[in-house]
Amino acid sequence: MKKILLFLAAAALAACNTNNGFVIEGTITGTEAKTVFLEKITGQSTTIDSFQIGENGKFKFVGSAETQGIYRLNFSNIRAVDLVLDNSSKIELNIDAKKSMDQYEVKGSEASILIQTVNKILYDTYKEVEGLQNEYAASQNLPNADEEGKKIEAKYDAAMDNQVKLIKAFIEKTDNTLIDFYAVSYLNIDENYEFINKVIEEHKSNIDEREYTKVYTAKFAEYSKLAVGSIAPDIKMKDPNGNEQSLSSLRGKVVLVDFWASWCGPCRKENPNNVILYKEFKSKGLEIFGVSLDKNKEAWTEAIMQDNLTWIHVSDLKYWSSDAAALYKVESIPATFLLDKEGKIVAKNLRGEELYAFVKKLLN
Repeated sequence: MKKILLFLAAAALAACNTNNGFVIEGTITGTEAKTVFLEKITGQSTTIDSFQIGENGKFKFVGSAETQGIYRLNFSNIRAVDLVLDNSSKIELNIDAKKSMDQYEVKGSEASILIQTVNKILYDTYKEVEGLQNEYAASQNLPNADEEGKKIEAKYDAAMDNQVKLIKAFIEKTDNTLIDFYAVSYLNIDENYEFINKVIEEHKSNIDEREYTKVYTAKFAEYSKLAVGSIAPDIKMKDPNGNEQSLSSLRGKVVLVDFWASWCGPCRKENPNNVILYKEFKSKGLEIFGVSLDKNKEAWTEAIMQDNLTWIHVSDLKYWSSDAAALYKVESIPATFLLDKEGKIVAKNLRGEELYAFVKKLLN
């Protein structure tokens, strides 16, 4: 019997040493958190397991990852760390919760170290933007508030442009499909469409091996339907009088599809510019197709009257669940799509003078 027990023990030890699962161990200090949630990151974050932190902040977790992917250790919403895991991963992780989000030590996973590099780029920008937000708030009490505000906005734009530049440079130096997709997911698709498409093409042969890359590629394919040069998807909705209006019926005109709402301050601030635009170019072939994300019909119609918006208006009064907003991937408003006479998208999210110049060029 003793020999049999020794044989079984040896077999169990051998099984533990094969690549049948991942191991994450380490310490976390600076927090009273006791529970760690393991989340899988694809198009969204899904909690798949949890474990407890032991004495002196020590933890060890053994799990299984069917395919290599992006996972997140969420320390009771106090800190979170993204890692690359597969069934051969043996990772050491040491965290001080009092330090910034990018400050932690990770060993045993080159891919996870690369993720930390991406997060440092993001966090450096976050710190700079946070400082600019405080600076902007303080500037609003100055006599020259508008002038100072514009200077701070220019600094903000420069900070965001630098973040994009650094992420692109990182991707171009890194030949790792999963990490490149992780980094590229932080780029705005509209503003970086060609670059993202290039990254996808370069990694095409490896995409189907990982759920994370497949989900992102599917998302990009959906956004491609709204890329400049694509025919704008049709919208059929009712106007305030209950009559159905369709975007496709406006072929032959230059059309500004304007997503807005009565409760949206920036939208209402932009409306006077659209009124001027419409008055000047309506007779020359411009139409505006306003799609409201309101949920209250009275508030919607009152805003139309107050702002003197004399163009076509539609809404299904579903707020952020608007069918048209989902179709056009609208996640913030105001959002605009400028269509040429053939119904092709020629520009997105233009404002003020830039929109005026573009419309004038199209109509000429």
